[in-house]
Amino acid sequence: AEASFGQGVSVNALQMATAVNAIADGGELITPSLIKGRAVTSTGDVVGTDTATRRRVISQQAAEKVSRMMEMVTTEGAGTAPGAGIAGYRVAGKTGTAQQVGGTCKCYDGSLAVSFAGFAPADNPRFTVYVVIQKPQGSASGGGTAGPVFRKILAYLLQKYAVPPTNTPPARLP
Repeated sequence: AEASFGQGVSVNALQMATAVNAIADGGELITPSLIKGRAVTSTGDVVGTDTATRRRVISQQAAEKVSRMMEMVTTEGAGTAPGAGIAGYRVAGKTGTAQQVGGTCKCYDGSLAVSFAGFAPADNPRFTVYVVIQKPQGSASGGGTAGPVFRKILAYLLQKYAVPPTNTPPARLP
């Protein structure tokens, strides 16, 4: 049963960002790369964004529905993390809180990792951002602790790359 709410499922930051990016890209997964353009490794492999591949992992309709649900997370008065929203932009996001397994006991040791993942503008995505805070101090949550960090990074990117404000209302779901 724990898999139904994410406990017992483990992903790394790159896997999570790639999954969120697939929602932003209408259900198509783009192979991630840290190299812009094209490069050849010492083993002769060709890597980079120029060699990225795309493949459909969920239907466009499912991705659109999930995107609208993610918008509700950052919507003032409706979501669990309105502090992750950015005025003038439609922002889609997802909170996360994870218990960490101890190194010696292989049991939950009481420490947490909180996260916030998302993209903007939600109606025409340009940037995907994923923030993870390991072992935050005090009471912490994905929306309340990682959400504001997410907002600062995303707001910087939107401004730096002169992405015009969305200025349309966010998705509304019952």
